[in-house]
Amino acid sequence: MNRYNKLVRDGIPEHLEARGIKYTSRILKPDERKRALLRKLIEEAQELCDDPGLAERADVAEVLIALDAAHEFTPEAIEEARIQKLNEKGGFEKAVFLESTD
Repeated sequence: MNRYNKLVRDGIPEHLEARGIKYTSRILKPDERKRALLRKLIEEAQELCDDPGLAERADVAEVLIALDAAHEFTPEAIEEARIQKLNEKGGFEKAVFLESTD
């Protein structure tokens, strides 16, 4: 038996059933969902580091969309916070890599 203990896409149970694979799953409570989504974001971000392709970037976007919904963040609020942070500290266009401070 393979153990996963992780959040998966909604369609995975149907794929498993179609292949005749037995599985166990459960629906997470709201607080569990938020924690699982954060862990999933780390997982997907690592996969994007390992394979910086469009499919992996799309996976990260999907998790972020789910996190926004779980936290009830609106696109407008996210954009406002993004712009505020951009104005305060800048973006990442210059590729500044901080090596040390004293």
